[in-house]
This record gives sequence, structure tokens and C-alpha cells, in this order.
Amino acid sequence: MVASNGSLIEFSGPLGRAIVARLILAEGRPVQSETLIDELWGERAARNPVNALQVQMTKLRTSFAARGEEGRLEMRSGGYRLVLSEHDRIDIVEFENHIRRGRETLGQGNYAEAEEGLRDALALWRGPALQDMTGFVFDAARTRLEELRLTAHEDAVTAGMKLGKAEDLVAELSHLVAAHPLRERSRGRLMLALYHCGRQTEALDVFRDGRNLLDSELGLTPSPELDALHVAILSHVPALGGPGGLPGDTQQVPRKTQGNLPVPLGSFVGRADMLRSLREEIGRQRLVTTVGPGGVGKTRLTLGALSQLGSDAGVWWIDLVTVGKDGVLSALAAALGLSESSVTADQRPLNPLERIASCLRERKAILAFDNCEHVLDETAFVVKRLLETCPSATVVATSREPLNTAGEVLFPVEPMAPEEENAPRRNDTALSVWFSTGATPCSAPPSNG
Repeated sequence: MVASNGSLIEFSGPLGRAIVARLILAEGRPVQSETLIDELWGERAARNPVNALQVQMTKLRTSFAARGEEGRLEMRSGGYRLVLSEHDRIDIVEFENHIRRGRETLGQGNYAEAEEGLRDALALWRGPALQDMTGFVFDAARTRLEELRLTAHEDAVTAGMKLGKAEDLVAELSHLVAAHPLRERSRGRLMLALYHCGRQTEALDVFRDGRNLLDSELGLTPSPELDALHVAILSHVPALGGPGGLPGDTQQVPRKTQGNLPVPLGSFVGRADMLRSLREEIGRQRLVTTVGPGGVGKTRLTLGALSQLGSDAGVWWIDLVTVGKDGVLSALAAALGLSESSVTADQRPLNPLERIASCLRERKAILAFDNCEHVLDETAFVVKRLLETCPSATVVATSREPLNTAGEVLFPVEPMAPEEENAPRRNDTALSVWFSTGATPCSAPPSNG
């Protein structure tokens, strides 16, 4: 729902609401008319979809104008954009800001503030994300938001554990594991919470149940991280903290180093604003492609952004410059350390794409494909399948041409030159946008916390 100064703006029909939602997801960037038609019309019958889009835009302008929001819709560069200002409030943006601050304070060891901030983020949810919105672009956004919600929940629990609240968190974690039984991060926290309550046997049972489920559903074994936690609980490793006591530094539990990101040579010079913008896009989107002519610095810029992310996700770099036809999957499998020997005789055989998807499905990962223009079609196919089957995966690509895959966000890179200032247009009024429904809007928006 969209409100102006506490008053709802009514849009006619589901298509009009979907267009507004799509433009808000673009966060003020233009969305091409062809993209809107492809993403939102779908199976809807329309003799002239371009004309149908124009009709919808006329209706939307009328709806905005009725609430004193003239000029909110702009046509630019062959597409449409929703003009946003610093006064506007979007619940998705607020949700992500709370999460970012919560994770920062968690990393700084300020557990009480981190738990409060992360719980504030979770409290913004008042129903399913993007409810009643259909189409692959909304499905992708919904998947990303649900993953953020889950990781925020797990991070809030982590902060609570550090504050000695293990006993209070067992029921909450049990519910999380029941709702997402293949999610190892939640399972590991439940094991640790039970252990700190003096319930070691139950903690080991939780591991055994997860191991059996992974084997029966996917033909896989637990991750090295979960297996290491299992061994630590069996051995009463002091780093876990004793039963009934505060947890110690669980980072001392052996973990497999994830990722193969090359270390950039020297410091990154210039393009500070572009580097920051790319880093923020990667944190927000599931598929970001830096596009531009050869030699413009796409690879160096992407490496710089990825090296500064500060994410707990593993980052894998896949260079496609020497890859031949049908070689993208092999290059990805090699980067992940997967081979035919990684499938044991007692596991059901999986094709290469299924094996890669099984490896990544429940793990946070950033896959960076470099020089995609050499194998554009195959890369686009692989990326599409991975984003559909691996909700915790993010893909970053460098290419001279777009992948033209659903949900792709293009990040143009041009030769280094003085950047033009393009200040956003500001309105005197402010919009409040709430994508999760289920509550009656208040006359005053909720506090930023």
C-alpha cells in the first residue's frame, strides 16, 4: 500500500498496483517500457500492450494527483520512473537499514543494541512480502526479502545467545527449524542453545535429524561448519561455553574458509562514489551486472566492491575469459571445489547443475562471473537456474552486454571522467510505502527506531 501524509492512495486494479510496486522496487531508477510489459503483462491478453501501458500510466497519474502528488511519475529514457525524495519512506528500505545497523553492532560486540535493532527490523513485517503481487520479478524480490528476514531472525537469536538467553530462545529456534528443516544455520543455533541449557543429548539429536534429512532429501552430508559444531558439542569444546553459562567465542570452532576471491593488487584509486554504489547494489539485489566496453575497468571495480562487502557470505570468482562453449558449469564447479568425486557411491547421481544447486541451496554465497560476453547465453541460463533454486545466492557479473535475465540490475561503467551530479528531484510531500500488508495504516508513520 502507498500513503501520502497518512492517507491511502487508491490505484485502480491489480495491474496498476503492480506497476507502482515495480517502480518502487527500482528505487527511483527508470524501468524500460519493454521491461514493464514483459514482467507484468505475462499471460494477460492485450492487442496493443504499449498502448495498454500508457493507459495504465494515465490512470496512475490521476490517482497520484488526487492526493496532491503530481509529478510523481516521469517518463525518461524510454521508460518510466517513480520520483522519490529523501522524505519518502519505504518499508523495505527501513527493514534493510535496521538489518545493516543490527549486523554492524553485532560485529562490534554490542549484543543488546544488535538484538534490539534486529528485532525492530522483524517487527516491520506485518504480513507476506509483496502480497498479491504475481510475476517472476516479484517472486525474486519476495525470495530475497524472505531470506533477509530469516538471516535477521538468526542474527537476533545469535545476539540473544550472547546475552545468556539460550533457554528463552529454544522454542523460537525450534519453530524456525520446523519451518525450514534444511536450513543449517538455524539448526546449528538450536543445537548450541540446547547445549547451553545442559541438554546435550537433545542437541545431538537435532544434528542427527538434520543429517538424516539432508541424506534422504538431497543425498548430501552436513556442511563442514555444522559437522564441526557437532564434534565440538560432543567434545565439550571450551570455545562453546559450558552448559548453563554464557557462550564463548564460537568463531574458534573450526570452520571451512569459503570463497576464492582474488585479492586486489594495491588500493583502489578513483571512482569512490561508483565503488560505493556498486557495493550497495550488490547488498540489495540478487543479480547485478556491471556493463561497459572492454578495458573500461569493470573487473577491477567489481573486485574492489566485493572485497569491501564485509558480508559473511562466501564469495566465489569465476573467470570466463578462456571458457569455451558449454564450459560455464565446469568453471563454476571447479571454483566451488566440486568434482565427480564429491558424490559418493551411496548418493543418487546428480547432473552438474543439480550438484552445484544442492551445494548452494542452503548457504549464503556470492557468485561473481567475470567476462560473461564470451559465453553470454550459457551464463544467462546458468544464472537464471541458480537464482531460481538457491534463494541465498547472489550473482554479480561483468559483461560487455546484459545477460537479459529476470531480475537483472544493470550497473553501467564508463571510462573514468568527472562524474555529473544528478541530484534527485524532491517533493514537498512524502510517500510512505508498505509492501507487507495486513495492518491498517496509521495517520502518522512508525518511528525509524
